[in-house]
Amino acid sequence: MKYFIAIAIILTALSVQGAPFLTSDNQPTATYYTINGGPSFIPATVQGTAIRVDLANYQQGSWPIKVKACKTDPVFGVQCSEEGIFTLTCPAPTGGLTKPVLKIEP
Repeated sequence: MKYFIAIAIILTALSVQGAPFLTSDNQPTATYYTINGGPSFIPATVQGTAIRVDLANYQQGSWPIKVKACKTDPVFGVQCSEEGIFTLTCPAPTGGLTKPVLKIEP
């Protein structure tokens, strides 16, 4: 029973530590995605049938991002979808809070 409780606590802690992610729908025939634009912490290419980019190291700002799902066909070569356009907006590290205004009251 102790081991079950310990495993449950560890799994809960791991799920809470998840960062925000940039994700896409699953495209079973895609073999890779290309990403243009955005901040430097987003990789240029994401492998797999869906995007899941960790945004834990985000920087404050707003960036337009263009994403294509691609595959390599043995007959027709590289085929890509139309670009999906997304604007990634990362808030200030303070969560939008500003410095407090201090005053002396009698």
